[in-house]
Amino acid sequence: MSELKRFVDEIIEDGIITADEHQQFTDLVHDDGEIDAEESEQISRIFRLVSEGKVRILDESRDVGSRNELEQAKAEVVAQDEAKDGENNFEELDHEALDARKKEIAKVIAQLNQEREAGRNKISEFLSSSK
Repeated sequence: MSELKRFVDEIIEDGIITADEHQQFTDLVHDDGEIDAEESEQISRIFRLVSEGKVRILDESRDVGSRNELEQAKAEVVAQDEAKDGENNFEELDHEALDARKKEIAKVIAQLNQEREAGRNKISEFLSSSK
């Protein structure tokens, strides 16, 4: 197994590619000055998995805040659930609480969709610059 394939396998296992890993990937691909069939296959593999949402591009400068916000929202929901002694009976929740949960879920979904689209754009840019 080649070093590039092992590196891509690690990225896939983690589910995230950072800016540093992107640079390492680019360096490995351009190491010999040519893009051979195996390197092309690994580029396509990363691009496909990012497009499918199985690998996410992490922009440390942008994702730190949003990651903290997501963790805080998650902690609030967990605390609310624990306060109900582990009961998951939504009939007992008032409409205001349900609406608040729906809004939090909608925000998370919207953010994930934005990140997926940003990932697709970054991979497209990467592939264009690799040619």
